[in-house]
Formats: sequence, C-alpha cells, structure tokens
Amino acid sequence: MINKKNCYEHIIKDVEQGSIAFLLGIEPQDVLLAINNNKIIDFIDYSFFSSNDTIDMLIRKKNGETVEYTFEKDEDEPIGLQFENEFMDRQRPCKNKCVFCFIDQMPRHMRKTLYFKDDDWRLSLLMGNYVTFTNVDDAELERIVERKVSPLYISVHATDKEIRERMLGRSGCDIMPVLKRLVKGGITFNCQIVLCPGLNDGKTLEKTLEDLYSLGEFCKSVAVVPVGITKFREKLYPLNKVDFKIANETLDIIDKFRQKALSERGTRLVFASDEIYITANRSFPSFDEYEDFDQIEDGIGMYAMFSHDFMQACKGIGENKTDAGVICGTLIAPYMQKLLNIMPNKGVKAVAVENSFFGNTINVTGLLTGRDILNHIKEKGAPKHIYIPKDCLRRNEEVFLDDMTLDEFKEKLPEFKVYVVSGGFELVEKLAK
Repeated sequence: MINKKNCYEHIIKDVEQGSIAFLLGIEPQDVLLAINNNKIIDFIDYSFFSSNDTIDMLIRKKNGETVEYTFEKDEDEPIGLQFENEFMDRQRPCKNKCVFCFIDQMPRHMRKTLYFKDDDWRLSLLMGNYVTFTNVDDAELERIVERKVSPLYISVHATDKEIRERMLGRSGCDIMPVLKRLVKGGITFNCQIVLCPGLNDGKTLEKTLEDLYSLGEFCKSVAVVPVGITKFREKLYPLNKVDFKIANETLDIIDKFRQKALSERGTRLVFASDEIYITANRSFPSFDEYEDFDQIEDGIGMYAMFSHDFMQACKGIGENKTDAGVICGTLIAPYMQKLLNIMPNKGVKAVAVENSFFGNTINVTGLLTGRDILNHIKEKGAPKHIYIPKDCLRRNEEVFLDDMTLDEFKEKLPEFKVYVVSGGFELVEKLAK
C-alpha cells in the first residue's frame, strides 16, 4: 500500500494513445502522486521508478478521487504520461559569484530569461550543461548515485580548494571529495576548466589535471577553454584574456598530459578549445585526435568536425554558387576562407563579423548577434547569398542572442537570400548549384 504522505504532485498534460496509462483510463489533468511508494521529485525520479517491471502508481483523478494502479510491464517500457511541467520541478539557480561569469558581463537591456543562471545537475544530464555541484548536498549526491545519473558535465576549474573558492566566489567549494564520491558510485563525468590567467593556469592547471587523471576512467574528458571577457566588466573582478604566451604554455601542459594518458589509458583525456590553438598560432589536432568529440559544444574540435565534414561533402560536388558568403567570427575567418577555397568554383567568401555587441575581445562565431551581422552587411556589403551558422541562434529557436528573430533579420535584407546551416555537410549541400 502506498503511503500518501510521501507524495509530490505532478499534473498530467497528455496521455499517449494506446499506452499503458491510456488503457488504465488515466486522463489529462489527473495528478501523479507517487510510484512504488516513492515521492517523485522530478523527471529523473519519474524515469528511474517508472522503468521497473512492477508498478504501484498513485493517481488523483480530476474528480478528487485517489486511485492506486498496480500493473506489470516490460522493464523500461514507458507508461505513457506527459506532464505540464516537463522538468517536473523548478530549475535550480546558481548561487555562486564566479569571477568569470559570462552572464554578469552582459548588457542590462536583454530579456529576463537570459539572465537566469542555472546550476542544476539534472540539466547537465539532459542538455550537457556544466554545473559546479556547490548546491548539491549529501542527500542529493546519494540520489545521483542511486539513480545512476551518467554522464554529467562538471565545472571544475581548479581542484585546489582555495583557488576554486576564489574563482567561484564562495566557500565550501572543494570538488575532489564530490568527484571521488561519484567515482565510488560508478558515475562518469566530463570536466571543464575555464582558464583565467593568474588564477588557475600554470602550476595550478598541472595540479588540476593530475588530480582529475587520478580519478581513472570515470573522468571521461577534460575541456580547457579560455575565459570570455566582454566590454561590460565595470566593477567586476579584474581578469586578463588568454594571450599568445599563456596559450602556448597551456598547450605545452596539455600536450604532456595527452601523451601520458594516451600511452597509459588509450585516450588523450585533455582537450583544448579551438580558440586556444588559434591564439597560440598552432595547428589544430587532427580529426581522429578528438576521439568521441564529447565536448564539442564547448568549442572543443568544432573546426576539426566542420572541416572534416566539409571536405567529405566537397568530394561529391560538381559546381557551387559563387555569389555567396559564410558568416563567421573574426577568429576563425582565415581558416574558414582557406577551407572555402577548396570548392570547385572559387568565390565563396568568409564574412568576418566583428562583435560590437559584446566587444571585439569576443571573436567567436557562436556569440555573434543578429544586429552585428546585419550592420556588417549594410555597412561593408556582402554576397547576395548569406549562410548563417546555426550556432548563432538559440537552441531550438530561430532567434539570435540579441533577441532579433531570423524573420526580422530577413525582412531587413529583402535583396539577400539568407540560409541557416548546421555543419560542413549542410553548408556544402546548400552551396551546391
């Protein structure tokens, strides 16, 4: 018998036709209260407990009646419920005051949702968001282990407790005990280090990599990315950007660990962002050296993936448009132009757009805004066929970072053809005549 005192309430939005829930007579606006005498905190709990082959499910019907459903099913067979709140809980905000926080460096006239700082380990599993684990207590850590939540994406930055506390702007930030508990529970994770010169580079970086290496195969990869510094840093912690010297020193440290890891474990483990290689004026690693591209969303191997797909697609192309321009940040523009020059018909241009919105220290493609691209085209001109990387738009939306919609962008350029492309294959496909 289910103990009703254990209940959390989740309103059912829809019931899949023909599903177990549908056949049981469960309807929209009914409320899920518990499964197998367990409160359901969020979608993690729902997925975990509903995967069992024997289910006791407590539902409050629309008329207020409470009904207990007991049934058997195949393990992992879905019950067929969708909820009004897909997350089944509120997102957990970040309580840190990171010295490098990008949101703190944004202008104040943008929509409110862009200023929400999440630090929710559940989004780490769902979307690959990086989390610091500073808001996860022992009970929640045990829940992560019990629910077998893998892989997670963890913002480490430094394993030295004092340095990490300084970087995150709060006490009690020792990450190694947390990582060791995850390892003990069999949880795998990918780690991120935002490199802030003078804070966590040099010897501190070496120690961090040594500590993460000691965790064995549970630490799947480590991404090292440079701190992003916008023009909106008034009254914020003084930071320096990663320059040529720091970039080369960092790559020397990373290369040493990559060689060691490859020799001892068959994986390179540590990966630097494309931006660090360009800043250091070094060649990118080969496509194969990025292994599984576990951290491509963090700018790790993006050019290697893009160029590999682009060159593969070019092998099958006969002719291509020539009055065409590919939008990109100023950092990658020379590399993009060199790549575009291998197309059968010359003339496709890399359109390097300077970032006025955040400042010219932000020079990557993914942080270009609609307004900056638009102003560049109007002031400096561009080919009539414009190709915009999907990375410039918000995930699952046709909206630029500055809230300009793609339709608004196109309306302001009626004489141009505008295309959104994702990856090298699609770009070549749309450039082909």
